[in-house]
Amino acid sequence: MQESYQTADEIGLHTIAGHFKQTYETLANGPIGTEAFDVFYRVGEEISQFCPTVTIVCTMRASFMHDRHWRKVKEITGCLNESEEVPGAHCSFRELTDLGLYRYEEDLLDLCYEARKEHEIELDLQRVALCVQAIEFKIHPTPNGGGFLELHKPQAQFTTLEDNINTINRLRRSPHRHPFQALIDYWEKTLGTLEEMLEILVRMQSECRVLHELYRITQSIPSGSKMDAFNEGFPKCFTQWCELMRYISTVRLVEDLCPVGAEIIAEIETVRKRLNQQADALDDILRAQREAFPRFYLLSDAQLVALISAPFNYDQLEQSLSLMYENIARFGRSERETVLSSGIGGVFTRDSEFLPFTTMLPQLHPSHASHGAAETMNQLERHIREALQDLLSECHTALRRSYFRRVESGWLRSWPLQLCLKSAELQQTQHTRNALVQCSLLGRKKPLKMLRFLHTKLMKELTASAQQVQQAESDRWLSVKLNHLLIVEMNGRDLIDRLCRRRELHGLESFEWISHLQSYWHASGKKCIMHLIDARFSYGFECKGSTEPMLLTPISERARMATICALKSGEIPLLLATTDGCCGRRTLLESLAQSLGVFLLHVECDVHARVEDIVRVVQGVKMIGGWLALGSFERISSSIMSQISDIVLQTITAQRKSVTVREGTSNDKVQLFALPSSNARFTAGKMPVVESVDRTLFRPVHFTSVDQWKVLESWLWLAGCDHSVRLARLTELFVTQVKLVCNDSATGGLLPLRRLKRVVERIMFEEKSDNGGTITLREWDTEKDVFISALLVSTLN
Repeated sequence: MQESYQTADEIGLHTIAGHFKQTYETLANGPIGTEAFDVFYRVGEEISQFCPTVTIVCTMRASFMHDRHWRKVKEITGCLNESEEVPGAHCSFRELTDLGLYRYEEDLLDLCYEARKEHEIELDLQRVALCVQAIEFKIHPTPNGGGFLELHKPQAQFTTLEDNINTINRLRRSPHRHPFQALIDYWEKTLGTLEEMLEILVRMQSECRVLHELYRITQSIPSGSKMDAFNEGFPKCFTQWCELMRYISTVRLVEDLCPVGAEIIAEIETVRKRLNQQADALDDILRAQREAFPRFYLLSDAQLVALISAPFNYDQLEQSLSLMYENIARFGRSERETVLSSGIGGVFTRDSEFLPFTTMLPQLHPSHASHGAAETMNQLERHIREALQDLLSECHTALRRSYFRRVESGWLRSWPLQLCLKSAELQQTQHTRNALVQCSLLGRKKPLKMLRFLHTKLMKELTASAQQVQQAESDRWLSVKLNHLLIVEMNGRDLIDRLCRRRELHGLESFEWISHLQSYWHASGKKCIMHLIDARFSYGFECKGSTEPMLLTPISERARMATICALKSGEIPLLLATTDGCCGRRTLLESLAQSLGVFLLHVECDVHARVEDIVRVVQGVKMIGGWLALGSFERISSSIMSQISDIVLQTITAQRKSVTVREGTSNDKVQLFALPSSNARFTAGKMPVVESVDRTLFRPVHFTSVDQWKVLESWLWLAGCDHSVRLARLTELFVTQVKLVCNDSATGGLLPLRRLKRVVERIMFEEKSDNGGTITLREWDTEKDVFISALLVSTLN
C-alpha cells in the first residue's frame, strides 16, 4: 500500500477493503475457521478495523476540511498532547490509521458532513462577493431630457441585490454559519446599504424628473408669474442632484462607498430634502389654484403648470377647455390669433354651436389679476352658467310660441341642442301635469286624450320635417337635432299612453307620473328643478354634448328609479349587469346626466393606476358637483377604495365649503357610480364585486336584459317604417324560434342591440338610394322585404 494517499486511489482503497473482507469471510467459513488460530483472529480483527477506516479517511479527504476541523479530529480521537502535530490533509493513510479512527466513525462522519456544509457556505459567500463587487450605478442622459441624468437599468441592479440578499438570508438561517458569521454580517450590511441607497436614488430620480419637466415647461415663460420662486430655487437643487449622481457613478461601491454608507445616505437625503421642499412649494401653488378653480383638478400637474405659468395666454387656456368641460371647444372670437381688446363674447361647443355671453368677458391684465388663470376660468364658468340660464329661459319662451312648427319657424335651428331638449322636457311636464289636474277636476280622461291627440299631431309634424331634412341632406346637424328631439317626444308619448290606459284616475298621484322625471322651470330665479318620486334635483347648467337621449322602456325606467333612489340616500350606485344581457349602463348615465345638466366623467380603473391620480379626479369632481363613473370597478385596488370611501363618508357627515363660483351647488355631495366590467358577472349564484364592497356605502343596481324589441320598434319608427310594431314582433318571433332549435344561441344573444342598430341604419341607407333620398315605406310586403334584406346583410358582415 502506498504511504502517500491520493484522491484517485479512493476506489482502490474500497476495492482492497472489500477484497480483504471477502477473503476473510471465505477462510472463516472453511476448514480453517474451525481451528483456534490466534493469528487468524488478529488478522480478522484488523480487517474489520480497516474497512471503516477506509470509509472515514475517504470521506474526510472529500469534505474540504480545514485546520479547525483537523483540530476537532484530534479532540475526538483523544490525542490531547500539545507536542504532537495536528493531523491534516498532508497526513498519510498509515498515520490516520494509527489514530484508530474506526472507534469514532459516527462522530467523524458528522464532522465531515459539517465540513461539507461549511464549504458550501464559503462558496456562496464567494459568489456573493463577485456579484456585489461587480455592481455599478451607471448613469446616462435622458434623450431629449434637457440634461437630466438617470440611472442605467436600475431594475437589473435591484434584481441582483435581491438575489444576493436572499442568499445571505438563507445562509443566516443555516446551523453551519458560525465560522463565517462575521462575513455574513458584513455582506448583509453592505447589501442593505446598497439597496437602501438605490431605492432612495430611484425615488429621487422619479421626483426630480417630474420637477425637471415642470421646470422646462416654465423656462420659456417670462418672469412675473406664480412660478418665479420655483424657477429660482429648482436649478440649484438640480445642480446638486447631477453632481451627486456623477460622484456615485464613478466610485467603487463596495470598497469606497459602503464603508461610509451612513454618511453618503445622509448626504443623499439632504439633497432629497431640498428637492422635496421645492416639490412641496409647487404642490402648495397647484393646490391653491385647484381650490380656487376646482376644474383644475381634472388637469395633470404638467398641464396646470403650463396654464399658471402663462395665465394670460388665451390660446393655451383654450386648449385646456376640452379637458375641463364636456362640450366646450374654444372661445368665441372673431379672430383666431388674438383676443379682441373688448374681451370674449361667448364659447363654441364641440358641435360648433355658439353660446353668446350676456356680458362680454373682459380681458385680464397682469397688473390687476390676483389669481391669474384661476380668476380667468372662474369668470368664464360664471359667464357660461349665466348664458345657459338666460338662453334656456328664452328658448323655452320661444318654444311656447312655435310649439307645432319647431322646424319651420327656425326654433330648432336657432337654439343649441341641449336647450332644445330641455325646453321640450319642460313643456312636456307642463302639458302632462295640466292634463292630470284637469282629469282630477273633471273626473274623466278627456284632457289626457286631447293631449294624446295633440301630441300625435306634433309627432306627425316632426316626422314630416325629419323626412324633408333627410331628403335635402344639406344640414346634417339639423337632422341630428331633430332625431334627438323625436326620441324625447317618443318618451313623452309613451308616458301619455300609459296614463290613458289606466282604469283609475289618480291624477298627480299616479305611479306612472311620479316615477317619470319631471322638469319645472322657475322664471323668477331662472332655475330648473327636476322631480322623480321623492327626489329633487337642481339643473346643473353644465354645457352638455350631443348625447342621444335614451329610449325609455319599463326595464330602463326601473333601473333609472333605482339609480336615483341610491343617489338620494347618499350611497354609491353599483351598476351591475346580469348574465343574460345587454346592460346599457353607460347610456343610462349619459342620458340621466344630460337631463339633469350635470358634469359626467368616465374613468377606467386599472390595477396599476396611481392612487394620487384617482383621488385627485374624485376630489375635483366632488368640488365641481359633478358625477364620476368608475369603469372596470373590480380592478380598483384596496388602497384607492379606502380613500374613495373616506371622501364619501366626509361628504355624508359634513357639508362642503363653497369654494367655487357655483354658489347654488355648495351643498352638493360627490356622486360616484361603480361599473364593474361586463364579464364580472354572477358566479355560482354570487357576485364577487358585491361581496367585496362596503354595503353601507354601495347599493347594487341590477341591470337586466333591456326591452330590445321595444327599442327596435322605436328605431324602426324613427327610420320611417309604418309597420314598425309588426316588424319588431316578426323579429322577436324569429329569434325565439332560432333559440328553440339552437340551444347555444340562447345564452350568448342572437341579435344584440348593436346589430339591430346597424340593421335600421341599413334600411335608411337602402331606402334613400332606391327612392332618390325619400323614405317612403308604405306596403307591408315592401317593408318586410327591405327589413329582411338589411338583416341578412348586417348578419353576414
